[in-house]
Amino acid sequence: MLATQSDAIEDALWIALRALEEKASLSHRMAARMQARKQTLAAQRLKEEAQSALERSAIIREVLLKDNTNTNVD
Repeated sequence: MLATQSDAIEDALWIALRALEEKASLSHRMAARMQARKQTLAAQRLKEEAQSALERSAIIREVLLKDNTNTNVD
C-alpha cells in the first residue's frame, strides 16, 4: 500500500512539474506579446509569473530526481 501511495505521489509531482513548466512557457510567450504591444507593466508581471513557475518547478524536479537517485541505490 505504501508503494502504491508513493507512486501516486510521484505521478502527481511529475504532473505538477509539467504544468508549471507549461505555465512558464505560456507566460513567457504572453510577456513577449505584451512587450510588443508596449504594455510593459503586463509584460513585467508575466515575466515574474514565468520566473516564479520555473523556480517552483525546479524545486519539484530536484525532489523527484533526488528521490529517483535514492530509489536506485538499493
